[in-house]
Amino acid sequence: NFDESYRQQIRNKYAVSNDKFLVGHVGRFEDVKNHEFIVNIAEKIIIKNKNVMFMLCGDGSNKELIKKLVVDKKIENNFIFVDATMDVYKYYSAFDLFILPSKNEGLGMVLIEAQFAKLHSLISPAVPSEVNISNLIDVCNLDENIWVNKVLYFVDNLNYREAIYNNNAKLYDIHGISDKLEKLYFSLLMEGSK
Repeated sequence: NFDESYRQQIRNKYAVSNDKFLVGHVGRFEDVKNHEFIVNIAEKIIIKNKNVMFMLCGDGSNKELIKKLVVDKKIENNFIFVDATMDVYKYYSAFDLFILPSKNEGLGMVLIEAQFAKLHSLISPAVPSEVNISNLIDVCNLDENIWVNKVLYFVDNLNYREAIYNNNAKLYDIHGISDKLEKLYFSLLMEGSK
């Protein structure tokens, strides 16, 4: 869940002041996650608003390539690269917007986590619809101009940290899942005793 103390802790750690709008992404640095797309839209966004920053969390074979692309575009002052971490839940509180422009995606658990942190998210149509558990998701075709305009819209009009969850949210609630598992184990136990 969103936690103000985590927000300040992460932002202080990376010197992201409260007047900065922080766009976050969590995912391994592989082609399928579309980091090049993130860098391309960031370049256009930063021209229009220098207070927008990007934090990319994860590791992978393309990480150094993406870092070089950021430097080549001269936008390194607006980017923060974070290694894969077990404390990623803290980072969702620090973000103002989450983006997931994947070319292909399995379930996208990072998006579930982002929604439970009450974080607005822009996602590609490649992300399965099952992850949409709230009113915080915007699905956008992978057109750079659409994403640039959407991010800038959120910079100016962020309805901060309010979420209405739909019935799919129950699929990811620990209490609901533990009840289902208990019933499943009990039924398997009963079958085995016959």
